[in-house]
Amino acid sequence: MKDLGYLVAGRTPLLAFCLVMVWVGGCRSMPSPEALSEAYPAARQGAAPVIRPGIRINVAVEVEQAIQTRVENVRIASDGSAPLPLIGEVSLEGLSLRQAEQRLSMAYAEYYVNPTVHIDFAPETGDATSPWGYVTVLGQVRNPGRVNLPPTQDLTVTRAIQLAGGLDRSARDRAVRITRWTDDGVQETMRVNLRKVGAGGTHGEDVLLKNADVVFVPETLF
Repeated sequence: MKDLGYLVAGRTPLLAFCLVMVWVGGCRSMPSPEALSEAYPAARQGAAPVIRPGIRINVAVEVEQAIQTRVENVRIASDGSAPLPLIGEVSLEGLSLRQAEQRLSMAYAEYYVNPTVHIDFAPETGDATSPWGYVTVLGQVRNPGRVNLPPTQDLTVTRAIQLAGGLDRSARDRAVRITRWTDDGVQETMRVNLRKVGAGGTHGEDVLLKNADVVFVPETLF
């Protein structure tokens, strides 16, 4: 910056301007997706799903456009590993699909020449954990517990309650509470009046849920 200031103060304004633009342009260049993934794991999870315990994946190993190994519905173990043919258990927790493909390609290179690995998330079953996360619905609903976030990540409070079996008869639908923890460790609380959403058609108040949110439906006070 000292050199740039000297040029600006001198008699070469055009050259100084060019150098400044090059310097600014370099500062504004975006890091690679891999760099962002390593530096900001929480943001990575919010932007794109990563592999973590409980989810299921499909794996196919291709050599010269021919599938050599295919395995479906591989469940990621609690330690973040995946049991796979030939190479055994491989740790994949926290990796994006692309990163996991690269890791498995290197592992399978001991058995195949220039293998290409393709990974995708297996369709969710009743006991599977969504790669996009889940919310917890508690209180006066018929089936309290976890509700998976869909790939579209457009799960609202009303939809989550519907997936939890709907409201119980004693539910206080005017004071549903959503608890959320921010990345800074701050707890946020929001309230939703389901009766207002339904009767008034105010869909804007139907809160869009995020991973790890807790939805609590209180009991009616008589």
